[in-house]
Amino acid sequence: MLPTHLLPAVEQRLRKHLSYPVSAVQAIMDHVLTGRGKRLRPLLCLSAAGCAGPPGPEALDVACAVEMVHTASLIHDDIIDRARVRRGMPSVNRIWGNRAAVLAGDLILARALEILIPHSATGVLSVVSQAIVAMCASEIEQGDSCFDPSVSEEGYLARIGGKTASLLKAACMGGALVSGAPKPLVEQLGRFGYCLGIAFQISDDILDFTGDPDDLGKPVCSDLRQGVLTLPCIYLLAHPERGPYLRESIQKRLVSQRLARIRRDLDETGSLASAIEKAMSFVAGARECADALHDQETRVPFSAVVSMLELRLEGRLSDRQVLAAVGAAGGAGLEPAGPTTSVTAGEIVPSPALKPAASPEPAAEKSH
Repeated sequence: MLPTHLLPAVEQRLRKHLSYPVSAVQAIMDHVLTGRGKRLRPLLCLSAAGCAGPPGPEALDVACAVEMVHTASLIHDDIIDRARVRRGMPSVNRIWGNRAAVLAGDLILARALEILIPHSATGVLSVVSQAIVAMCASEIEQGDSCFDPSVSEEGYLARIGGKTASLLKAACMGGALVSGAPKPLVEQLGRFGYCLGIAFQISDDILDFTGDPDDLGKPVCSDLRQGVLTLPCIYLLAHPERGPYLRESIQKRLVSQRLARIRRDLDETGSLASAIEKAMSFVAGARECADALHDQETRVPFSAVVSMLELRLEGRLSDRQVLAAVGAAGGAGLEPAGPTTSVTAGEIVPSPALKPAASPEPAAEKSH
């Protein structure tokens, strides 16, 4: 089972470390805590810690810290993207402005690293710090490649490896490190987190075109409107007949006016389906890492998260529905959705049975 029973202890730590005696600062912290997300990173951290015995206070500290790093990154992302909504609520920058939002994100990040200092001898501080460096570098690279139709699949995978997968990898490795897991197990769990992170980001990028704005907490096609080219668009650009239209739309900054045609092209050319296939190859890589765990009890939470992502990719459950199922069952009963393929990490195996979710009508553009 997923260690959902430990999440209240993580929440308690978050409130403790995000408390501040200045009312203006505390107002922002309270707002951030209200808009809680999936808490995937703490769950992975605690599951990894459980591979070496019952998770202790050290693992709870790491779980809290990685969630705070994630939260700080979202605040900074919203400033960069000029987003006005996060998790269905007004973003920090929308309410308090960019200056306060930058400083609030910095404060949360500093507090996260402060939590890890007492555990630095285990190597967890280094692992999390390396993830933060990768996240920042990838965001800079992403900004530098906006509206650039020459972005390659390899470049995209490297970018999301730093942007998203690095912190999921750090969450898994961090939980294992502070629990005294042997080095081979730490590395195996890190590979799991990395494969899962790549698959999750591809899934997010697909949902940016096919998802429900209410479920996403933001308008659809947000990335493309801002010139960020994700895997579905990279595949469409390679299409001999439909690719030139998207290329022209990007180069002339006309994507917002042409979204209906672009979204139709993504579906009809199989670009969305190809992106799903790519994500599923990394899902299979994550499952391979989970299946290699020797103890069946420690395998269960990792297999549950993989199954959750399979359900998400097939469009059978929204994030909210998946979370409700995980919370109710603690991960039990989440079986793989449909046929799966066994691959090594990074190997591409097509899954013809997978189909993209139906696309709703385009939502209103974000206010900049």
